[in-house]
This record gives sequence, structure tokens and C-alpha cells, in this order.
Amino acid sequence: MSVFFIDGIITNVLPVQSGIGKSSGKEWHKQTAVLQTSEQYPKSIAFDMFNDRIIPLQVGQAVHIQLSLESREYNGRWFTNVNAVSIEQAAPVGAPQTMPYPQAGAVYPQAPVQAPQQTYQQAPQQAQAQAQAQQINNDLPF
Repeated sequence: MSVFFIDGIITNVLPVQSGIGKSSGKEWHKQTAVLQTSEQYPKSIAFDMFNDRIIPLQVGQAVHIQLSLESREYNGRWFTNVNAVSIEQAAPVGAPQTMPYPQAGAVYPQAPVQAPQQTYQQAPQQAQAQAQAQQINNDLPF
């Protein structure tokens, strides 16, 4: 199963829908909510919660959601489901976040880079020949 993590603010919570499965005969419940990302250009993402994964959400609530995406074809058209796998209360705005996944625009420390042990220089004649060859092949006016 492919899962994606996303953070945002709940902007809309739709009423719970329910029904009976045609093949299983079991009752099901579904609730759709809309999340708005906090990127430079915010995006709205509608997602569904099913049965025991339905949790009470409130408009304006900051959440961290694990989503599952699935597409299927029906009569030549494609449909995509965005289902919530888990939903957690996100840290308040301005609080340090300790998330196990990369965030857009975040800077992470890198391992130190060791300098090379030896440096090699080209022989003066070879370097001069390469410079002349580059000038000959360079027919650009700038």
C-alpha cells in the first residue's frame, strides 16, 4: 500500500454517510473532510474516513494525516480515492515539529565532506592545448 503524509488545517467536515454493502451485506460508514495545506500556494485535499477510522474533526484543527491513494478505471473514466489511514493532532503553529519525514523547504544537516587526499594538476602544455581547443570550438558571440 502506498501511503503519503501531509499536514494542514481542516477547512470542511461533511456529514457521515452510511449504507449496506451489496456483496457483503455489512453496514458501512464514511465521512469526508477537506484539508488545506500550508504551502506558499495552499491546496485543498478532500479525503475519506471509513468505519472505525472516523474520528471527530473540527474546522480549524491542525492535523497530521497518513493518506492512501488509489485509482481505478470504470467505463473509460478514472476515479481516485484518497483515504485516511491515520489522523493525529498536529503541533500548534510555531512549536518545533519532530516528524520522521522530510518537510518542504527544510534544511537538514549533512555529513561532513572530507577533502581529497591528493590534488592533481595538468601539465602546463596540456592545459594550454585544452584552452585553445575550447576557444576554437566556441563560436558563440558572447
